[in-house]
Amino acid sequence: MFNIRELIRVYMNEAGAEDLAAGGDGQQQPSSLLGGDGQQQQATEPFLAALPEEGDTEGWSNLYAKLGRPESADGYELPVPEGDSGEFAGAAAGRMFELGISKSQAQGIAEWYNTQQAQAIEQYQQQQAQKNTENVAAIRKEWGNNFDANLAVANKAVSVYLPPEAIAALNETGLGSNPHFVKAFLKIGQSLSEAKVINGEPSQSGPKSTADIFYGSN
Repeated sequence: MFNIRELIRVYMNEAGAEDLAAGGDGQQQPSSLLGGDGQQQQATEPFLAALPEEGDTEGWSNLYAKLGRPESADGYELPVPEGDSGEFAGAAAGRMFELGISKSQAQGIAEWYNTQQAQAIEQYQQQQAQKNTENVAAIRKEWGNNFDANLAVANKAVSVYLPPEAIAALNETGLGSNPHFVKAFLKIGQSLSEAKVINGEPSQSGPKSTADIFYGSN
């Protein structure tokens, strides 16, 4: 796991080794030097003299600012995918700020995450489409010439007993083409048709397309 404290210690150790090599005799060098024109020049202030103590909130906050952390979580300006509410990005920005992550690092992480999510969604949609195709083929093979008629009955039952929100959920999850679900609603639709015949009502509505039957239509 990335540990900013260890990284800073490495930088400090390397800087110390370089200073020692420059001194030659290992003695501490003077704090000021003479420039080429004979004028005294002050030594450059070190980036970090020492790590803040554990629990030194202000000290660590100042260090994180030097390393590129913005003044607030909003300063990360994380990229948000089209159509996304941005709620997750906001929560992630808050946590990144607590951890002292720089703006460039935060944006790099967000871009990587968004790419991974987009690829996962695309893969899932492809798998669902393939599964739906396989489900339709299996039911068509089982029902043969009765395929369209049976689906019309099943779809009628879905339209009668399920609200639009439930039908939308079936479309999103792919359950609407599941053979077990379709055959269950075929039985429900057949019972519904029988009841209408007994009551002297028409047994079925007009035929619907396969797409309407599988993915819902009111």
